[in-house]
Amino acid sequence: MTIETARIHEILDAYGGDSARWPVEERDEALARVAADPVLLAAHDEARSFDAQLAGWARGGAPASDGAAVAARVLAPARWPRFAAGGLAAAVALFIAVNPFTSVVKTPVTTSAVVATADTDIDSTAFSALFTPTPDEETII
Repeated sequence: MTIETARIHEILDAYGGDSARWPVEERDEALARVAADPVLLAAHDEARSFDAQLAGWARGGAPASDGAAVAARVLAPARWPRFAAGGLAAAVALFIAVNPFTSVVKTPVTTSAVVATADTDIDSTAFSALFTPTPDEETII
């Protein structure tokens, strides 16, 4: 069985540069191909170098100063910009002032009886459309 170059790169990516971790059935042939091919030899050296970096990091751990800085940043209370509270209050006030449905002062509207009756019919139609149960809902009730 001839092992492909792409497979050797997969092995190096998955298992690293230590051939003891490589699949047993492919190890001998992969080592022979790595020794014969300068590109694969360079990839193998790079994988071993990366393994050494990971091992050094795992032994030493993260520096204490980094952990302390991260903990301080995470545990610190959130800081709002100075203008945030004022800007929020201004936005709410503007919304209330501009929105005709939420105006605080309602001016009385004088209408004739016919118009009032028409408005009442519209209101009752809207009310019944919203709050009258459908036949399906009637069976549930």
